[in-house]
Amino acid sequence: MAASGRTSQVTVELTPQGCMPKPAKITAGQVQFNVANKDADAVSEAELRTSDTGRILGEQENLTPGLSGGFSLNIQPGSYKISCPGAEHAHWTFTVSGKATGPAWQSNSQLTAAVQGYSGYIGRNATALVSHSQAFCRAIDAGDMARAKLLYPRPASTTSTSSRWLRSGAPSARRSMAGGKTRSRWRPSSWASTRSSS
Repeated sequence: MAASGRTSQVTVELTPQGCMPKPAKITAGQVQFNVANKDADAVSEAELRTSDTGRILGEQENLTPGLSGGFSLNIQPGSYKISCPGAEHAHWTFTVSGKATGPAWQSNSQLTAAVQGYSGYIGRNATALVSHSQAFCRAIDAGDMARAKLLYPRPASTTSTSSRWLRSGAPSARRSMAGGKTRSRWRPSSWASTRSSS
């Protein structure tokens, strides 16, 4: 553990067996994770996740054998997981003790607005995806291939999807997403556009 006010150093070595953090317990504050891939062909990244592994808080990717890297975070007290997808033992407990340092993200109005806006966006699109997927499956089950083709999703640019979300109320996120690359993917709104034409 590092003295108060200093950056704690944590070493994470990627191996076929896992990614045990050393040390596995530190005090709250700024933490530097030093990640190195020793000989793990099937493992190329280390992630700091919430204890339920549902959210990634920080990560170092694309480390083939012989490469190293790292990431730095200000971590609050609690239990976390160091994860390395592809390893024999992919999740390792990482504990942070002591007192909370600095303000919580919830006290930043721009961050809370961005989180709420994006959460709503994901919720609406997930609901639409389920609804339109069910309609598609009903058409398949009924042998109505003409309607199934109309309901099948079309590829769309993530840029337009992100733009609609940003315009809906996430001003702080607009700056951080500027200059993002355009890729093609499936999105639920594609269902809506095709369905309306049927």
